[in-house]
Amino acid sequence: MSQVNVINVIAHNSKAPFLSNINFEIYFEALQPLSKVLTWRIIYIGQASDPNNDQILQDAEMEELQAGQMKFVLEGQPPDVSRIPECDIVGVTGILLTCSYNNQEFFRVGYYVNNYYDDQELNENPPIKPEIERLTRHILVEKPRVTKFQIQWEDEASLAQQQMMYGANNENDPNMVNMMQQQQQLEGMLENGSQFKDRNDMMSSANLAQAAQNFYGQ
Repeated sequence: MSQVNVINVIAHNSKAPFLSNINFEIYFEALQPLSKVLTWRIIYIGQASDPNNDQILQDAEMEELQAGQMKFVLEGQPPDVSRIPECDIVGVTGILLTCSYNNQEFFRVGYYVNNYYDDQELNENPPIKPEIERLTRHILVEKPRVTKFQIQWEDEASLAQQQMMYGANNENDPNMVNMMQQQQQLEGMLENGSQFKDRNDMMSSANLAQAAQNFYGQ
């Protein structure tokens, strides 16, 4: 069972110049005190086919959080265009907002992004070398893609307490493991380690084509 619930994410400046900052207002709650570090990241996908071109625009760490609801704004710099292939600067790509606990990503919300020129003639006849100052960044906030992943939340003491709750006497008891896995599946969580697969699925040709239709249909 997740010990952190992300209640709401608001993407500010969803339509803004490409070189402007990216802001997310985040509302979340911790269901119990957290002894490990909670890490938030904004990741810009520079090229659909190559995760090596993904960029971390900003990250923030929170230590020793107490139980309760909280909110904050995470602001990231625009992506470094020198790290993006020129052919992928203009057009549809994605941004990820992720949250990890103890270096285990358990939550992400992905948004498709369309980078286009502020001039119709430039869109119809784009220059060979992109004119970055003329680009507009449009985040498709109406269709967020939320994914949750299974992770290990509990330390040994907490795990022992859960084992007593379920009547399991050994941390390797298969009944205990099955109960926890079933709970995570009921919460719609993907297996830990499937983050890379989820990123590639989001950036598949079919999903990018659908995202492009969503942009151009507005």
